Formats: sequence, structure tokens, C-alpha cells
Amino acid sequence: MADHVESSARLGRGVQRRLDQLAPDEAHEHHRRRPLLLVPDAGMRVVEATASRWRLVEQLAATPA
Repeated sequence: MADHVESSARLGRGVQRRLDQLAPDEAHEHHRRRPLLLVPDAGMRVVEATASRWRLVEQLAATPA
């Protein structure tokens, strides 16, 4: 899985916050979501995780817990 996540750069977080405000609700776009933190609640276990520069995108692999 790969998803936009909250940036580690302050300016990036500000831009993402604004993008979340501008995105139409029906687009279901969330630039600051943290799927890595949600995986355990879905009954999965993270086996690998990487992030892009300034942590704009996280990639992870998970298996059933």
C-alpha cells in the first residue's frame, strides 16, 4: 500500500492541511492520513515500511496478524 501521509516538513504540513480543506468530500482525499498507525486496528501486522523524502508518501506491506 502507498498513501499520502502527513509531511515531516512544517511547510509541507501547511500545504497538505490546505489541500485537505480544498478537496471535495466526494474525492475522499486525505493528504495527512497515517495508514501505518491504522493497520493494527484492521487486524494486520506491518512487515515492511518505507517513506519518501520529507515523508510525503509512505509505503507499507502488511500481513494478517
